[in-house]
Amino acid sequence: KLLIEFYNEINRDKHKMEIVLIPLDNEEEEFKKHINKMPWATLPFNDSKIKEIVAKYSITSIPKLLIFNNQGKKISMEGRKEIGIKGYSAFNLWLQTSPLDDNLENTI
Repeated sequence: KLLIEFYNEINRDKHKMEIVLIPLDNEEEEFKKHINKMPWATLPFNDSKIKEIVAKYSITSIPKLLIFNNQGKKISMEGRKEIGIKGYSAFNLWLQTSPLDDNLENTI
């Protein structure tokens, strides 16, 4: 619920950010139940890119919110934690944050 409120508030007047859900559900029905509540984009259930993304960004637990800038460069591995601590100001922090590194391996 916190993430949905954050997303809706940030995008209230103008679409400023996007979230893309990378589903790790084991069952398609479980996946469908989750996406009905979420206002953002999602990869399809069992999409071939999911395993690649999980491996590339070392995702070992969920939920995990990675933050990328508008050039696709990774700027945070702890987006959910930052929202929990900083609230809406986390978005402004991300706008001012430099990419974690300039390695093309860390772009989406």
